Amino acid sequence: MTHTVTIDQRYYESAMAYAKLHDISMTSVVEQGLSLLFNQYKTKNASKSIAKHTDWEAAMS
Repeated sequence: MTHTVTIDQRYYESAMAYAKLHDISMTSVVEQGLSLLFNQYKTKNASKSIAKHTDWEAAMS
């Protein structure tokens, strides 16, 4: 499935520079960035009850 998002030009250019520097695709940059964000969010909310899903966990299921 493909989706389109709009981001500020500065972020796009930074992401593109990162992708070129590390010889990876923009898709990989975005996926890795989102993964880091989700892991950080999950870590911050680890103290909440496991039985109660976070909004993010519900959206991903």
